[in-house]
Amino acid sequence: MKKNLFLTFWVVLLVLPDHFSTAQAEKITLKLNWVPGGDHCFYYAAIENGFYKAKGLEVIIERGQGSGDTVKRVELNTVDVGLADSGTLAVARSKGAQSRSSG
Repeated sequence: MKKNLFLTFWVVLLVLPDHFSTAQAEKITLKLNWVPGGDHCFYYAAIENGFYKAKGLEVIIERGQGSGDTVKRVELNTVDVGLADSGTLAVARSKGAQSRSSG
């Protein structure tokens, strides 16, 4: 699941139209599943290399306090995007958590 979220996040960024890069940057908050570690390096590298900025995004990364907390924060709309393990997400969905999508 984590690999799928990562790939989806990058695919979306790669296919966004280039006209977003000239507009005001949209602020996006990414909540990690836990403390920053090696498995999160891609998100930080994308910020450092300007990949998000080139697509019109200003990504702010928040430290996580566990996947459960991250799922709750996404559900409550206090963050835009969150990383969570698939087990925690499945349990949350079985208890009524709703997925969000923009558009």
